[in-house]
Amino acid sequence: MIDPVRIKVPLSGGYVSCLDWPTDQPLLHFAHATGFNAETYRGLLTPLQGRFHVAAADLRGHGFTTLAAVPGPQAEWTTFASDLAEILDAIDKGPAVLAGHSMGGYIAFEIMRQAPDRVMRLALINTQARPDTSAATERRRGQMARAQAGEYHAVLDELFPGFVHPSRLGNADLRQLVHDMGDDIGPDAYIRQQTAVI
Repeated sequence: MIDPVRIKVPLSGGYVSCLDWPTDQPLLHFAHATGFNAETYRGLLTPLQGRFHVAAADLRGHGFTTLAAVPGPQAEWTTFASDLAEILDAIDKGPAVLAGHSMGGYIAFEIMRQAPDRVMRLALINTQARPDTSAATERRRGQMARAQAGEYHAVLDELFPGFVHPSRLGNADLRQLVHDMGDDIGPDAYIRQQTAVI
């Protein structure tokens, strides 16, 4: 297996940084969760390189991408989906397999809505096509209020058990990685992205 190369895809206002495992196979693009980045999924994606041309972008406001998290008020996923459409065009013009974790799944759904002919298959992890339940919405609102009140790391700690296997809950390095990735986007972008989910 080969390691991916990091490529830069120029978009208006900056560039998107992608991990790319180029092959002549169909494109599989993996979109990460809120606060995560492409690097998080390297171990998951590397074994797929023989079956697909795998790519994973650091979405707007995440990782090595230079585009701001929000080019103005962000109330839906259309900006992220437009970015992803441009990324797909730059990497491979044909239909792609889209995979997404959490926020990445919402973005993949938006691509399906905007351009269904661009999607060969869809793989979703911890995301949904229906609106949150009222209890989930209230939980999000509480987390957003706490993040806004300066308890952002406490919110990330609360979310941590949903990110890792129970056997890894005590892993301080993984917890620090979640904090570092959260700090990459910051509480304001976290709040905007949670608002988009609601």
